[in-house]
Amino acid sequence: MAIFGLCELGLRITRVIAPSFLNTNGINSSIREGTIISDPIINHKWVPNLDIVLETRGIQYRFFTNSQSWIEYDDIKLEKEQGVYRIFYIGDSSVQGVVPYEENMVEIVESKLNEIYSPKEIHIEVINTGTSSYSTLLYYLLIKEHVFDYSPDLIVVNIDMTDIPNDEIYRHRLMVDEHGYPTAVLPSAAEDRERFVLTPRGTIELSIFQRVHNFLFSKMLFYRLLSKLLSPVANISEGPFAWLPWHSEQSSSADWLSHEWNETINQNVGFSMNIIKLIAKLVREHDVKMMLTSVPHYPQFSGTWSSKPHDVLEELANELQIPYLNGYTALYPSIKDSEVEEFYWVSDPTHFNIKGNSIWAEAQIQFLLDHRNTLLPDALIQSNTQRDP
Repeated sequence: MAIFGLCELGLRITRVIAPSFLNTNGINSSIREGTIISDPIINHKWVPNLDIVLETRGIQYRFFTNSQSWIEYDDIKLEKEQGVYRIFYIGDSSVQGVVPYEENMVEIVESKLNEIYSPKEIHIEVINTGTSSYSTLLYYLLIKEHVFDYSPDLIVVNIDMTDIPNDEIYRHRLMVDEHGYPTAVLPSAAEDRERFVLTPRGTIELSIFQRVHNFLFSKMLFYRLLSKLLSPVANISEGPFAWLPWHSEQSSSADWLSHEWNETINQNVGFSMNIIKLIAKLVREHDVKMMLTSVPHYPQFSGTWSSKPHDVLEELANELQIPYLNGYTALYPSIKDSEVEEFYWVSDPTHFNIKGNSIWAEAQIQFLLDHRNTLLPDALIQSNTQRDP
């Protein structure tokens, strides 16, 4: 025990001297203790005014939030200045971006659009509200309770493949009004956050062994070092959630990535599609434009997971007459024959890496500039008809 304690002390001293030593490269390690707080309406949000360095997926980058808990350097003014076209990007950690800020899809979209708009004396303000583990229920509440206060011109709702499984768990803490409309998703209980983890295929209850492993990994550098050393031998990923079966065909009542959908999957998908309908209704009532898009995961391109969710969203968008960017179809030519590490993180095939964010941003830009979608100011649309596909 004394030797163990000395090893831990030595590693902590080394950590002070070399901060990049023993970084956490786990799948969910971007969500560090102290970065998320509970919210009585939207369940959780980023701690306001963060400014920290994250070390995850083998890279180190600065992570920050403004006072509104959004991924922005500056606070967003309530009063929109003249000549500003304001776009809100709504989504989960994929929109948040697990890459440096300037390499994030949302930031690339803002930068590229402003290169085009500047001669027109129009400033495009693109606001990144992406928050880890958000889903359609939380998108609805965020838009309803906060976004409309800032006079948006366009709201882009990015539906991630994790949204339906996440909605399933949030429904247990859902509050509704007399009409059945969502009014809040109450914060999760602390014991549930320790016992359960959200994955792309559904919610998994952790075993005692897994919970002990996660606790030790997050608290003890010596245990973290052992985990790193043993992971190649045990053929597992390192990190606090290393033991999760990310690539298995686990069953879930909300697993819309399954190739075969049973009745409960259909019901859960139907619930989330109805929430998207409520979002569309809400946006129309406020006379704001809306764009819907889907976020593909690498196992869908390899055929391990079903691509059906993207088609379901396309059918819904057609029904609602909302411009829809099918992320799977748009990125298929680039990703179909690639190795996972070309566009995604090798330890996390559900999040784009830097190159993945780049091609995702380009797809978004092309769609936004397509005059047939009427998503941008008229002056800009008319001047960019040459970019039609």
